[in-house]
Amino acid sequence: MRGVPTGNGLQFVTLKAAYVDFMARTLTPQASAPADPQNVSSKESREGDEARQMREAWMASLDVSNREERFFGLDMQLKALDRFFNLDNQPITQTDSVISRDFSHEVRVVAVAAARIARQARALLREDSNAFTFRSYIEHRMLGDRVRDLFIEEQLRQSTPAESLFLLGESFQNIADVAQALTRLNTVSFPLFSSLGQMISRTISANRFFNPMAGDVFRPEIDRLRSPLVAELVRGIADQRLRKQVTITMLAFFRLLRYLEQIDVDADQRDEVQQAVLVFALIHSETRMLVQYLEKEIPELLAGAEDRPHAEDFQAAADSLAFQCTMEMRKVFQQVLREALSVTNTLKLRGTMAAGAGVLRNFFEQAIIVVVQVFAPQTAGRDVFPGFVSKREQSLRLREDLWVLNKLCDAVEQQILKDGLTAAEFGAAIAPLRQFLSYFQNLSFKFVRYSDHDELERFFMVAQSLTDQTAENLGKLNDFRKKLNYFNRFVETTLGHVRHREELRDLPLDTEHAQRLLDQFLR
Repeated sequence: MRGVPTGNGLQFVTLKAAYVDFMARTLTPQASAPADPQNVSSKESREGDEARQMREAWMASLDVSNREERFFGLDMQLKALDRFFNLDNQPITQTDSVISRDFSHEVRVVAVAAARIARQARALLREDSNAFTFRSYIEHRMLGDRVRDLFIEEQLRQSTPAESLFLLGESFQNIADVAQALTRLNTVSFPLFSSLGQMISRTISANRFFNPMAGDVFRPEIDRLRSPLVAELVRGIADQRLRKQVTITMLAFFRLLRYLEQIDVDADQRDEVQQAVLVFALIHSETRMLVQYLEKEIPELLAGAEDRPHAEDFQAAADSLAFQCTMEMRKVFQQVLREALSVTNTLKLRGTMAAGAGVLRNFFEQAIIVVVQVFAPQTAGRDVFPGFVSKREQSLRLREDLWVLNKLCDAVEQQILKDGLTAAEFGAAIAPLRQFLSYFQNLSFKFVRYSDHDELERFFMVAQSLTDQTAENLGKLNDFRKKLNYFNRFVETTLGHVRHREELRDLPLDTEHAQRLLDQFLR
């Protein structure tokens, strides 16, 4: 069995075994999970089962809103924070010169994340928090050294999930305080950053009930095939060997989509928007394991499948998805998110994070549709995801909108060339363009190549800064005329590139429909 690249914190064979065990216990209860030669000792296994059962029972007893989602978020943040310290999971450009790199930005992200974890732990312990806090006060303020030693020893036993969660919250509040202090240094070296990461990893690993890296990778109370159509399709696969591998693949992609839902690009504070890099680090880590599974393990696991036609089609789809996944992750990390933490403008940072999440969400949804269509070729993307837009539909919409934008720019250029242009005339001329730019940003901007984003965003900002009084300042007016002309040439070039996309071959532009859209803005 092959292992994943170093630094992921989990051997792939363990991940595969956990996938299969999860599937066997949830979707095919009549089947027993295959023996795993790399299982831990039976004693450790029993202890792990006991801890899991105690945690699940305790969680079920809590009277808190959105309980399942909050515990999923806590697990995800802990795992993401651990994966963040593997530089291969970060969108940095010079991993070969880390010794001279300043990690102040990264430590700031860690400080905010650790404080958030501490708050979440306290919120989930709402009923017990006062008792635990008082106990902590007694421990630190009033006891002698030997008594305090015994007190700490008792606490570290983590006899209950509540005690375990309290210890987690206290530990991460300490980590947050340390990390916050580190941000006040002139620079944070890689050894210091790495030491902080090792401290965090050990803290998570030592937690009895809230270590997301221990036990099953997927848990029945959290992970599901979050589409009735997909769940029904999987249950309908008669070949058990094939059904297992399809289930594993689907669970993995649905889990990745769920991670993306945790990204908040609309947060007010830059520090909060930056937290998205932790989610991206976790996604990067788990997609590498998934690629290994799709590319290397599935051919071996499907060797004895009885339904050969579907098995061969699924294997071909898996191999293709493995390659595409590698390319998409490379694009997102080397282009879209590149050095994202150094972006100081919050608006631009939001756009960067949203673009990265959009690219990955689209790919993960596309991947699920590809697998579905192996078994149900007539299934459309919207049957699984109501808001799904296929690659062809994306290109069709983008081509039409760029055509309209080009025509609007032509019209505005002509209208603002006249001498003696008044403020009212200028305002009336640019109003349709500004309205369409807002429409374009909300609908089609995400379908543009990332390398074209900067040019578009620069002009969006120019258009937003315009007032009717721009016409009364000849210098500003002439400057806008030049920028508009340059931007329009850029739009024409981009439109030409889109027209040559493979998915638009033999699909001419519907000019009548495009003209009707243009007329809506020119009225």
